[in-house]
Amino acid sequence: MPGARPLGLRPKASSPVTTSRQDGATLTVTITDTGRGYNPATTSHGTGLTNIGDRLAVHAGTLHIRTQPNHGTTVTPQIPTTKPATRQEPQHPA
Repeated sequence: MPGARPLGLRPKASSPVTTSRQDGATLTVTITDTGRGYNPATTSHGTGLTNIGDRLAVHAGTLHIRTQPNHGTTVTPQIPTTKPATRQEPQHPA
């Protein structure tokens, strides 16, 4: 993601790595950085993470955050989709 900021907004963090998958009717996106991380017991979420959580909740989704000092941060939003993913074959021009 060009221009993406490390999740903890801390210096010396790596560029985020993003993966996504759909299992049945649930879409899961995982965003991880290897920055400094933080202690979630003593650090409150900023408005960005709060807004993401609120938006996911409107659609019955969830937001999981895993972090600890000196071990980076992983943010995992999950949202139900209307139907399971189906494999689509690539289209080849005639």
